[in-house]
Amino acid sequence: YLAGSIPEAQHLLDVNARPGATNAIVVLSDGQLNQPKTFTDNNPCTSAISAATQAKAAGTLIYTIAYGSSGTQCPDTSHSYTDLQTMQDIASNSETFFDQPTDGALTQAFQQVSTDLTDSRLIPDCSVAPPGC
Repeated sequence: YLAGSIPEAQHLLDVNARPGATNAIVVLSDGQLNQPKTFTDNNPCTSAISAATQAKAAGTLIYTIAYGSSGTQCPDTSHSYTDLQTMQDIASNSETFFDQPTDGALTQAFQQVSTDLTDSRLIPDCSVAPPGC
């Protein structure tokens, strides 16, 4: 139930925040969100997208990996999302969304996330005029 796990992940990021660190959540799912067993949510896809929107507004980068999504309709009663649209909308942007990877592509998706989060960027010393800058 992503509408519960995304806010919980955001809470843990908030509690354990490190200055200057990028907060990120990685969601691996087929996007076929079912109603939770303990209570009724007639719009689990909409609720997950809403939870992700709140996390993104807090500055958290959200990666989604749609593994085995098939275009199946979400069980929402008030919207007509598919599993794939839900995963796209949960992601921060098109660069943090990975569509239906195979086993090998799943490894590549996680490697890309790792690279994005650990890649250092060198900033040139611009104390001199171009072309030295």
